[in-house]
Amino acid sequence: MPATLPIEIYDLLEKKVGKDDAREVGKIILASFDAIEQRSEAVVVQKKAEIKEELTKELTTKEDLAKLEGRFN
Repeated sequence: MPATLPIEIYDLLEKKVGKDDAREVGKIILASFDAIEQRSEAVVVQKKAEIKEELTKELTTKEDLAKLEGRFN
């Protein structure tokens, strides 16, 4: 989802650095937001994979139960 810069921030930038520079700074800020969002999405995917791997190691599978049943019989 593309981020937008609040108009108040843009107005303040325009007063301080001028219209053209305010646009450039705004573009840089929005590009930074996009980069942060993409990185956070990658981290979420990585963390989900790590959690799944940990759970897979800890949970008992049907195969594990069948082996135990064979030992008891």
